[in-house]
Amino acid sequence: MSADNLTTSETIRQQVEEIVAAGALGRSEAYTRLLRFLAERSHTNKSVKEIEIAVEVFGRDETFDVTQDSLVRVYIHKLRGKLDQFYKESDKTYSQRLSIPKGSYLLGLETNAGLGATAQFLSRIANRERLMLVTVSLLAGICVTLGGV
Repeated sequence: MSADNLTTSETIRQQVEEIVAAGALGRSEAYTRLLRFLAERSHTNKSVKEIEIAVEVFGRDETFDVTQDSLVRVYIHKLRGKLDQFYKESDKTYSQRLSIPKGSYLLGLETNAGLGATAQFLSRIANRERLMLVTVSLLAGICVTLGGV
């Protein structure tokens, strides 16, 4: 396993446990099992089949018909929403966040778009503070110069 994969796998595992510990998945053990299962499989970088999730996470047997029962699709859809909500409400800033791309059951990391807006906002505040500091310094210098004349 390459260093990048190890870093990604560790980041995924760490965020999964933070999400679980924060109670972001509610009281349902099914969401916790699902998220941990997807995290466990994420290191292969290969999408998991719907039937695998039905069997491994929800205890269905091999005859489970994914075309007739939307159990997995519904849970994945709701899990995406729970992940979005967690990152919106989190006090911690994440540069990357867990995501499950639509049309896939592959858990991965994506750049946290919310961070971009926050970073830009903080940068604007810092720039304004620097401008204000420079302006005050210049004015103080002018006052000292004029006062000494």
